[in-house]
Amino acid sequence: MSVDFNQAIEIAKENARILLPKASSFDLEGIILNNNEYEVTLSYMIDYSDKIKDGSQDSGVGFIMAALARKREEKVFIVSINGKFKGFRNSK
Repeated sequence: MSVDFNQAIEIAKENARILLPKASSFDLEGIILNNNEYEVTLSYMIDYSDKIKDGSQDSGVGFIMAALARKREEKVFIVSINGKFKGFRNSK
């Protein structure tokens, strides 16, 4: 069974949600077919606000700190043309 671009994107997103449980708002940044493997680049939001142990959560400073704790990251997810998820790596 050979998968197309759309199926490879869905496989990458499904595995990204499992492997990156704190990630949300996945967006496709690009996809290429390279040596019988799809390289699917996804960006997503990571919320680090749970790491903020400051008592000022209800103040203006706490709001700003929480906003700064959200970060958009990007990774490349590898999917074989047979539909097998192979892993992921940092985007260059």
